[in-house]
Amino acid sequence: MSLRWFVLLFWGGLQFACQGTSGEIGPEATSPETSAVAQTAQQVEEGEPESPSQPVLSYTLRKGKQVYDRYCAVCHGAEGQGDGFNAYNLNPRPRDFTEPGFLSALSDEWLLEVIRQGGRGVKRSVLMPSYENTLSEAQMRDVVDYLRYLSQSGASRK
Repeated sequence: MSLRWFVLLFWGGLQFACQGTSGEIGPEATSPETSAVAQTAQQVEEGEPESPSQPVLSYTLRKGKQVYDRYCAVCHGAEGQGDGFNAYNLNPRPRDFTEPGFLSALSDEWLLEVIRQGGRGVKRSVLMPSYENTLSEAQMRDVVDYLRYLSQSGASRK
């Protein structure tokens, strides 16, 4: 294949790939995907959140959520309502962190102790495991911060 044919095929493929639904090339070309991207870019420029139901979490809350999703959500549920996958096999059921007033009555130190020692260590359900040898102190503090966030956001939904 000669260089000329290669350039012509390449240019034709490039034109085809750049075509919008109107058959135009360049900035005038529009497609549903382009308009969705343009709308999202406009929302970001105007300071509007992409999805009002999904607030942007701080770095600490994102770290806490990551640990929570890995170790806690299977019993306590993704939104902390005590409805995780394993919850229905446990008696007593896991705590609902979104219950109004529950977490606000507990100190961060108490919550850290529950995470460290598990239920048995604080004379609660023996089904809650200890994470003292699994999580670092910083990870446990991030989880406590995320639990506080779940409690506040869950109470506002109820």
